[in-house]
Amino acid sequence: MNAIEFADVKKSYGASEAVRGVSMAVEEGSLVALMGASGSGKTTMLKMVNRLVVPTSGKVLFFGGDTASMDVTALRKKIGYVLQAAALFPHMTVAGNISTIPEILGWDKARTRSRVSELLSLMGLDPDEFAARYPSQLSGGQQQRVGIARAMAGEPRVLLMDEPFGALDVITRSRLQDDLLRIHGRDGTTILFVTHDIDEAFRLGGRVAVMNGGVMAQYGTPREIVKNPADDYVRQLLNFLSVEALKRAEKDTK
Repeated sequence: MNAIEFADVKKSYGASEAVRGVSMAVEEGSLVALMGASGSGKTTMLKMVNRLVVPTSGKVLFFGGDTASMDVTALRKKIGYVLQAAALFPHMTVAGNISTIPEILGWDKARTRSRVSELLSLMGLDPDEFAARYPSQLSGGQQQRVGIARAMAGEPRVLLMDEPFGALDVITRSRLQDDLLRIHGRDGTTILFVTHDIDEAFRLGGRVAVMNGGVMAQYGTPREIVKNPADDYVRQLLNFLSVEALKRAEKDTK
């Protein structure tokens, strides 16, 4: 079953076309990377899923239902959203931040506490050590882990991630990529991940959508893209792929 489907989606801002007739499907349980340069339309695509951006034409389907006919609040309760900056509430503890969505959903306190502890452990943060801390007492990587935990707290059907590791140093970024793959392997949450980094896209995505100037240049597995680039733009992008990522893509069977 498709968790998300874009059907000939377009988005214009006056005379400017941010997205031009894109169609693609994201299967339930998959991790798909949307990649491209700044202005390629990738973040606009992401924001159409939870209706932060409304398409000018075309449809966005969420588990088969047209998002245009859905109650926005109800839709967003089923979707977790992670930004480049963790954007944690500075006056709330780590536990308080993660509890936000469960409380909105009306969970009881015992279930909420259990979920907070579970997610902190999943993120490699000892609940006894970190639950009572405030964001200012965390490193950048720790803040982003808490941001991911907060987005996952309400057990969303889909997780949207908009360049969540882009502001972090290389070592922290690599560790968080490993964490995300481990979490996805365990929980199987559908993830749509936006990045401008081709190595990150190929490392994380079971499938990768390459955006260019508002259109989709290619959509396939890393191996398919490496073996059969769709056009000159994709071929040029592959020149920036690291040797390690290239070897991984050539062997990839996922």
